[in-house]
Parts: sequence; structure tokens; C-alpha cells
Amino acid sequence: MTNSDQAPGPDADELRAQLRAKFFQWREVYPHAHIYALLDLNCPVAPYDELHPSHLSQRPMERHIEPVHRPDLAHEIELLPQLLQLYVAGEHGYADEALIDLMLDSAVARCRSVNGAYVAGWLCSDASPAAVARHLSKAGVVFDKSQARQRYLPFFEPYRLALLADDPAAAGFLRRWLGPVRHWVLVDTAGALKIVSASSPDDAESAVSLGLEQFASQARIATARFVVMALTRSGITIATQPELRIDAAIRSATHSGLSRTEDIVFYALNVFTLGSRWAEHPQAAQLIRQVAGAPDDQVGLAQLVAALPDVVLDEIAASAHE
Repeated sequence: MTNSDQAPGPDADELRAQLRAKFFQWREVYPHAHIYALLDLNCPVAPYDELHPSHLSQRPMERHIEPVHRPDLAHEIELLPQLLQLYVAGEHGYADEALIDLMLDSAVARCRSVNGAYVAGWLCSDASPAAVARHLSKAGVVFDKSQARQRYLPFFEPYRLALLADDPAAAGFLRRWLGPVRHWVLVDTAGALKIVSASSPDDAESAVSLGLEQFASQARIATARFVVMALTRSGITIATQPELRIDAAIRSATHSGLSRTEDIVFYALNVFTLGSRWAEHPQAAQLIRQVAGAPDDQVGLAQLVAALPDVVLDEIAASAHE
């Protein structure tokens, strides 16, 4: 990997400064806009956590909280996302500065968690809490072309939203999904702030609905979480467009015929530790073909590659960037 790929993300103080600078910009440019935070109770925090709903209601400056209904959680209303108003248009300063820091710290701490992030992001909108919540609830209902049925997808989850934001083909859909939301800030897998804004209609020629490839990318997120876990254990940070690049590695693995999660994760990990062309080496390609479609009880790709002579492993590593 290049040095830029492994560059550490911003530190806590830098992130706080960046987030407040963005808030200040919103307040200056959009004097009628409110600032919200979205909390995903389907990815809960512990009861003793200061961001737990039971503690939020007891903070000195209580703010308006609006539930965002999810059709898939109609019978589990305790898991519904909560839209918390941090700033009301026209206010001077913020009612609860410490709360903003707590949310940012939580988002960074869980940006690579396989269990997802509790703090989904921060929103800028002129609309009321109820109007924003209604829109987010409806906008998540889509017709999934890959399954030929209508379903709900929580696109507000940071990983999902970052993946869409980096895909030019999803620009039209993203504009419709954001609706009354002018801008959205999330913490991506690299631990950096990512700004998601709707492009103007003139700038986006893509359709307002997602295509088969976008739905396939969303479906690959389940595997991507394990790749993120493997990268974290290896001390690797992908500094730019991590979600999009991880998805590309997984897509390459599946196109090679791999189907078992452990094999796909190993393939993707090698893309980021060795290079994108590691699988083109004749010995590596042969082992991938051998493993493709193999039953679950067959030896995995990682074990087969590890058994290769050192000279072959050196060749694979050397050819990965050629």
C-alpha cells in the first residue's frame, strides 16, 4: 500500500474543529436552517452511556427528539432512529456543546464496528423535525430490482450512505433521498468527516432510482464489515473512499468465483496489503480457481496460500503492483 493509504485519520481535536466549522458555515449560509443529529437505536449503546435515550432526556438543555419510523421495525418501536435537534435556526451558540463532542466521539469510536454506528450523522435542513423524520421514513422505501420487490433500506447508516455518496451513478437517487436535507455529515470508515450533499439537477444525469449494481453493492456490505474488521486488526486504514474501494475488492473476489466469506475477506485483505494485482499471479490464480465454489469443509484460500513456498509468496507480493 502507499503511504497515503495508511495515513492516520484526523485526531479528536481536529475533528471537533472541522465539525464546528461545518456547523458555523451552515448557520451563516442558511439562516433558516436547523441542525440535527440522527441516532440509530438499532445499533444501541449501553444503558450507562451518556448518549443512551434515558440519559439524553435528563440533560440540562433538553432538545426536541423525533422518531423516524421504519416499516421493517414497525413492531420494535424502541429501535427506531431518533432525530435530535441540536440547533434551532436563529439561536446564538448551541444549547449543549458537550453533547456535540460526545456524539462525535461515539461516531469515531464505532466507525469500524461490525455492529454499526449509533450516531449516524449530522443534518442541515430548513424543515421541521417532524418533516425531516417523515421524509427519511418514506425515502428508505425502494423497489429492489435485484429482488424484484419493494423493501426498506436504512441508507442513513454511515457505511451505506458513504458508499452511495462516492458512486456517481447514485447521484440522482441520493438527491431524492436527501430531499429537504441540504447537507449530511458522517464519520466514514477511515475515521474522517465525510460531507454528503445533493447535487443540483443539472449536475446529475443519473436516474432517481438505484440500479442493480447499487443494490448489489448494498448487499455486499454484510461481507464488507468483516473486511473492515480484518483491516483494523492488521492496522490498515484506507484514507480515501474506503467504502467504495472495499466494495471494489469484494466485487473482484466474487467475480473470481469466490463465495465463502473467509475467502473473500482474505482476497480483499491482500488487495490492500499486497496490491490490486496479487490474484493475477499464476499460482494465486490457480488456488483461487481451486477454492471457487468449494464446499464449506474444504481448506480455505488463506491456508492454501500460506502453504506456498516462500519464493512463490515473494513473487506474488512483487507482482501485485506491476
